[in-house]
Amino acid sequence: MLGSSFVFKSGSKGEEFTSLHWVLDHMAQLYTAEMMCNLPRILHKARNP
Repeated sequence: MLGSSFVFKSGSKGEEFTSLHWVLDHMAQLYTAEMMCNLPRILHKARNP
């Protein structure tokens, strides 16, 4: 079992929405963290083409 956070078709709409929201929020956090890590490199490239 992966846990209730990955059960999208769980009968109740509220839980389904919460699961989807959790996944999207998690992906957004990972994406933001990756962007923050790459930001110095991006700025350096912008200043020194």
